[in-house]
Amino acid sequence: VGLVASAGGRATHVVDPTQLVDAASWRKALALRGADARPRLVCYFLSENVLAALPALETFARERRCAVEVFVDRLQLPMPKSPSAIGKRLGWWARRMTSPVRLRLAAGPREFVGAFSSATWVLSDSFHALMFASIFGVDVRILRPKDAFRQMMFGRIEEFVKCAVKGTALSANVQEALASFAQGEPCVYDEAFLRERREASRTWLAEALSD
Repeated sequence: VGLVASAGGRATHVVDPTQLVDAASWRKALALRGADARPRLVCYFLSENVLAALPALETFARERRCAVEVFVDRLQLPMPKSPSAIGKRLGWWARRMTSPVRLRLAAGPREFVGAFSSATWVLSDSFHALMFASIFGVDVRILRPKDAFRQMMFGRIEEFVKCAVKGTALSANVQEALASFAQGEPCVYDEAFLRERREASRTWLAEALSD
C-alpha cells in the first residue's frame, strides 16, 4: 500500500479471499460434518520433507492417541536405483499399512477444507493453512521456511500472526511444533480484529465490483 501511494496511486489493504467467507458459511456451502470426538492433527506440507517428519508424527499420534492426516502434493520418494533401494521402498510401503499417520495425495475442496474444520491442531508451512486454521479457530503451528525462496514469502505469515494471533503460532521445525502442541501452549485468534477486517474487505469488494 505504501509503495503504491509513493508512486501516486491508491491501494487498499484487504484480507485474503478465503477470509471473506466465515466458518459457518464454509460449513454450509460444503456441507461439512461436525468434528469427531477423537483429537485430530492435520498437516499440509508444501516444502517440508514429509518422509523425514513421519517418525515424529507417528510418535505424536501414538502418545496423544489421536488421528494424524497429512496432505502432500507429491510423495517425495526418489526412484529406486538398486535392489537394496527397491527393498527399502517395499519396506516403506509395508510400514505405511500399519502407520497411525494417514497420507493424502489428493483431495477436493470439501475434503481439504473439511479436514481443517474438524482439526484439533494444524501443522503446516502454508499461508493458506494458516488462513483456514484461523477461520475455524484451530490451534496452529506454521513452520519457518528453510529455503531462501520461501523465506521471501514468509512476511505475510509473520504479519498476520503479529496482527491476529496471540500466543504461539510459529515453529522452527516439526519436532518443536509437536512439543508445543503436547505442552498445550496457547494459540488464540483476535476474533474482533478478524471480523472487522473481514467486513471492511467485503465492503471494499462490493464497492469495487459496483464501479
